[in-house]
Amino acid sequence: MKRRLTIYTVTSLLLILAWFLLIYSPTVQRKQALNLRINEAEQQLADFNRTMEELPQYLKASNNLERFKNELNSSLYAKSDILELLEQITGDAVDNGLTVVEISPPVKELLLLNRATDLETEPQFLNITLSLSGKYLDFGKYVGHLETTPYFRKINSCTARGAREVQPEVSFTLSFKALIGAARGKA
Repeated sequence: MKRRLTIYTVTSLLLILAWFLLIYSPTVQRKQALNLRINEAEQQLADFNRTMEELPQYLKASNNLERFKNELNSSLYAKSDILELLEQITGDAVDNGLTVVEISPPVKELLLLNRATDLETEPQFLNITLSLSGKYLDFGKYVGHLETTPYFRKINSCTARGAREVQPEVSFTLSFKALIGAARGKA
C-alpha cells in the first residue's frame, strides 16, 4: 500500500511537472509575448493618434508657410521693383557726378517679366543698358559702387567715347545684369 501511494505520488508529481513544462510554461510565455506585442501595438496606436491630433496644426502651419512664400515671391518680383531699381541706378549715377542720358531695359525682357507668375521661385534678372556722360574718374567710381550693390550680377559690355581733351566729357555705355527685387531686400 505504501508502495502504491509512493507510485501515485511520484506519478502525480511527474504529471504535474510534465503539465507545467509542456502546457503551462509555454502558455505563459505565449501570453507574455502577446502582451508585449499588444503593448507595442498600443504604443504605435498612441503615436498614430498623437500624429493625427497634430496633423491639423501641421497642415495649418504648412499652408501659412506656403502663403508666406507666395507673398515673398510676389513682393520680390513686383513690377514696382523695376521702377525702384531704375530710380536707384539713376540716383547712384547722379551721386557719382554722372549724367544719365538713357536707361533702356530690353522690351522683350520686360514683356517676359510681365507674364511671369507670382508663384515662380526662380530669381528674375533684367539686362539694363545705361547711357551716361561725365568724367572718367566719376565713371570709374560709379562702376566700383555698382559692383557692390545687391542687385548687380555682371557687366555685359562697356564702351567709352570722347574727345582728346584734358578733362573731356565722355559718353559711356554700360550694359549689366541686375537681380530684380534685391534693392528692396537691402532697404
